[in-house]
Amino acid sequence: MTRTVLCRQRRDGGVMVHLHLLSKLKSAVVVVVVVGCVLVFGKLAGADARSDLESLKRDFERLKSEYDSRKNEVGKYVENSRSLRAFDKDEMEKLIKAMCGQDVERDDDESDRVNKDLRERAVDTVRRKWDDITREWDGVEDRTERLQNDLKSLRDKVKYIPEEDAVKSDRASLLDQIVRTIDETDRLYAKLQDDFRALSNVKEGVMYGANNPKIRAAMEYGKRKHVEMQSSCHEKETVLSSGRPDCIYFLKDDCKVVEFKPSTVGESAARSQAERYLGDVQRYFKEDKRAVENCRKDSSGLPIFLAEGKTYYACTP
Repeated sequence: MTRTVLCRQRRDGGVMVHLHLLSKLKSAVVVVVVVGCVLVFGKLAGADARSDLESLKRDFERLKSEYDSRKNEVGKYVENSRSLRAFDKDEMEKLIKAMCGQDVERDDDESDRVNKDLRERAVDTVRRKWDDITREWDGVEDRTERLQNDLKSLRDKVKYIPEEDAVKSDRASLLDQIVRTIDETDRLYAKLQDDFRALSNVKEGVMYGANNPKIRAAMEYGKRKHVEMQSSCHEKETVLSSGRPDCIYFLKDDCKVVEFKPSTVGESAARSQAERYLGDVQRYFKEDKRAVENCRKDSSGLPIFLAEGKTYYACTP
C-alpha cells in the first residue's frame, strides 16, 4: 500500500503542510491533520533546539575555562615583560657606569676594545631574556587569537538556533554570556598587544649597543674630557717606552707631568701613573729648549718634572 506524506519538517525547524494533498480531504479532517502536524513536528523541533543548545552550552563552558587559562597566561607574560624592561634599565645603568668609570690608557684602540667588551656582555645578557619573552608572547598571542575566533564561531551557532518559547530564555542567556566573554577576550588581546609595543623599546636599550645615544655618549665621554683638559698642555700623548702621558707642562721652575682620570679612580691613582713616566720624560726632553730654559735641574743636569694627578667628574647613567 502506498503511504501519502501530508506534512514534513523543514530544515529550519518549521512545518511544511502539503496543501494539494489536503485538498482531497474533508475540511474537518484537514484541520485535524494540520494541527497534528504542527504538534508533532513542533515538539520535535523544540527537542532538537534544546539538544543543540545544551551542546553549545558545553562548548561554552570549555571555552570559558580556556579564557581563564589565557587570562592567567597574559598576566604571567605581562609580569615577565615588565621584569625584562626593569632588567634592561638596570643593565643600561651598570653598563654606562662601567664605561664612565673605566681606567684605560688614552689609546683609542684599547678604549674601544674595553667598551666593545662591556657592550657585548651586556647585550648578550639582555638578548637571551628578550628571545625568551618574545617566544612566550608568540605562544600566548596565538592561543588568545584562536580563542577569539572560537568564541565568535560559537556566538554565530547560538544565533542560528530558532527563538522558540522552549529555548528562548536559555538561548538569550547563553548568547549574553558568550558576547561578554568575547569582549573580555578582546580586551585581553589588546592588553597583550599594547604591552608588546612597550616591550619593543628594549630593542633600543642595551641591545641597540653603540647606536643607543646614552651608550654612545658614555663611550665618548672620557675621550672628550681628556681632549678638553689637554687643551692647555704643551705636549700630550708623547709616545714613550713607559706609556703615553696625558699632559706635559714646561712652566718656569714648575715643569710637570699630569695624568687625567675619572673621579671614580681618584687623584692618587692618577699621580701614581704620572710618576711612572718621569724618568722617560726627563731623558726624552733633556735637550728640548723649553726644558732647558724653564725646568729646574737635578745634580746630573737633567730637567726636573713633578708628577701630578687631576680628575674629572665621571659620567653617570
